[in-house]
Amino acid sequence: CAVLAEDTENPSNDSETQATASNLASVNKCPFIPIPKGTIPAEVLSVLNDLNVTNITYVGSEMAQSIRDALSGYNLTEIIGNRTRIRRRIAALIINKTRKFTIVAAPNWKDTLSIGVNENNNSLIRVVRNVDEMPEVIDYINENNITEVKVVGNPFLAGQIVNNLTASGISATKYVGRTPGAVGR
Repeated sequence: CAVLAEDTENPSNDSETQATASNLASVNKCPFIPIPKGTIPAEVLSVLNDLNVTNITYVGSEMAQSIRDALSGYNLTEIIGNRTRIRRRIAALIINKTRKFTIVAAPNWKDTLSIGVNENNNSLIRVVRNVDEMPEVIDYINENNITEVKVVGNPFLAGQIVNNLTASGISATKYVGRTPGAVGR
C-alpha cells in the first residue's frame, strides 16, 4: 500500500492534510508520498512499481483526471475534500485499528510540524487549532470509546485542551513540547 497526498506548496493549506494522510500511512504501515497538485511525477510511479504497491490511497482537495489515469492499474481509494472532510474520513478508517488518540495543539501551521512523520505509535492524530474545535473532539472521543488521550504541542493551547477534556470527564495526559512519537516511547 501507499498513501499519496497533494502538495500545493502552501504550508497553511497542506500541513494538516499531509499530517492526517501521514497518520493513515503510518497506522497501515505504508509509505507516505506527497505529490504536486494535479500531477504525479514519473519518479513516484517508478517507486510505486519498485515497491510492488497494489493499493493506493490519494488524499487531497481534488484529484486530476491525469492522476486517475496514471494510477488506473492500482486499487485506488480517493479521499477528497476540505480539511474537515479529509480528517473525518481518515479518522473513520483508523478508529478500527486503535483506541489511542493524540491531540496536537497547533494554533498555526508551523506547530503542525510537531506531529513528525510516520512516528505516531498507532495512535489517531488530531490537529486542534483552537478550543472552538473541542466540542467536536470531545464528541468523537466519547462516541468511539477512546481509552487513551494524549495532548502534545503548543503549551498554552495544550493546557486549554486538557482543561476542556477534564471538564467533560475525559482523562488526558499532557506532554508539552513533545512529538507524538516521543510520547509513545
